[in-house]
Amino acid sequence: MADIAAVGPEAGVLGFLACGIKIFPVKNTVDARGILKKIAGEYSIILLEESFAAELEDLLEGINSSIILPLPMLGRSTGRAKERIYRFIRRAIGAPESML
Repeated sequence: MADIAAVGPEAGVLGFLACGIKIFPVKNTVDARGILKKIAGEYSIILLEESFAAELEDLLEGINSSIILPLPMLGRSTGRAKERIYRFIRRAIGAPESML
């Protein structure tokens, strides 16, 4: 399994190339859904443009083979990325489901 991939608008993912991260530029949520289905399990961590995360929640909850982290790549954060990261941390430390 490869390390890290980034999925989002071209302007948002290009900077990840400098870090050696594989990028998958997409134009919209439909394209992002298709790419995520294709690469889930191939990458340990997938960085996803935060604005796509809300519309892809059904898909994201079903992917267990990769950690998918929404990041605000373009513009302001909606808080979704922070919420998802906290959820991963709570699960990792064994916090009760009621805290998730």
